[in-house]
Amino acid sequence: MPDTEQTTPRVRLAYGVGSVAYGVKDNGFSYLLLFYFFLWNPPSGLSPPQLTLWLFFVAILVLFPAAGGQMEPGGYQVYGWIAPGLMCTAILVSAAGTHHRIPTLKAPPARIPTQKAPPATAHHSLRIAFRELMETLSNPSIRVLFAGAIFFGVAAGLSASINIYVNTYFWGLDSEQIGLFSLSYFGSAMIALPLSPLLSRKFGKKRAAIGLSLLSLFMLPLVVSLRLLDIMPPNGTPALFFMLLVFNFIDVTLLVCSTTLISSMVADVVEESEVSTGRRSEGVFFAARTFALKIVSGAGIFSAAVILGWIGFPSDATGVADVTPEVLRRLEIVYVGSVGTLYGIAIFFYSRYRISRESHESHLRSLAERGRAETP
Repeated sequence: MPDTEQTTPRVRLAYGVGSVAYGVKDNGFSYLLLFYFFLWNPPSGLSPPQLTLWLFFVAILVLFPAAGGQMEPGGYQVYGWIAPGLMCTAILVSAAGTHHRIPTLKAPPARIPTQKAPPATAHHSLRIAFRELMETLSNPSIRVLFAGAIFFGVAAGLSASINIYVNTYFWGLDSEQIGLFSLSYFGSAMIALPLSPLLSRKFGKKRAAIGLSLLSLFMLPLVVSLRLLDIMPPNGTPALFFMLLVFNFIDVTLLVCSTTLISSMVADVVEESEVSTGRRSEGVFFAARTFALKIVSGAGIFSAAVILGWIGFPSDATGVADVTPEVLRRLEIVYVGSVGTLYGIAIFFYSRYRISRESHESHLRSLAERGRAETP
């Protein structure tokens, strides 16, 4: 896109709508609980016609049975019918709103003189494309980010799969309380949005991302340790829910900040790669990281099933009374140990990232000088 041309709020909104599909898929249950909460808690001050429209449109998005909450199998069947439509709509809206920007995308630059030029007859061959892809992904920084994403993805899949058991059986939360957790995510995002660049300028992206990740890693065993030491309030009390809400809010804020900075670290690899290869390959880098996250998240889900079977979690449990305290204790210990280890390995790989603020600024200067030299 030309430097002098800015995207409009409408284009940015259309681009952001595409993340709805991701949210429905990866956070489906909490996502629908959030809409359920909105349905019965409409904004104040609405007129009767406005209230009718609110209930109508939000109800279309919900259609999730209240009875049984997260333990109601029928609700997941309804969700299975609704989710694909929501995802498809979000993707189509995002594509329609951003498609006209394709002609403004930056064209691939000419190859730098030091780069081996392929034969003209084979320029578009699969062999050349694969060679260029391997050359791009040979960057040391992207390799450690890719490795970190693998372990991060397994941890995320494992955490997402077991969290519903932890929240329901270990903490004794109901579907409405879990839905309120989803509301805290919006507050976390609002704080993380200005906090991430502030910490990046203060400490640098790498140091800030690792520090925030370590703090987030500390939150999980902290809250479980407080329960195992009988310091947390009893299940079913407002005090427990409030404490969990605060812990969840802080943890998600730290996690959003760290993942934002890690994504920015991936973006910095783009300039370093362009200096050496003459190609801007942000699409390749972000696609590789996303691919790593997606392909291994299934491993996390499978690991969750293995853990539940290994600790002897009853498959026919319908309430907290159906699970013994010993099984719940084993669940939390194994859960915290597994997720903590995986996140710790991911942080180790992120610590091997080698691009600093100074080297990134040097890459930007090199590209600027190259651009001025190529300008007639």
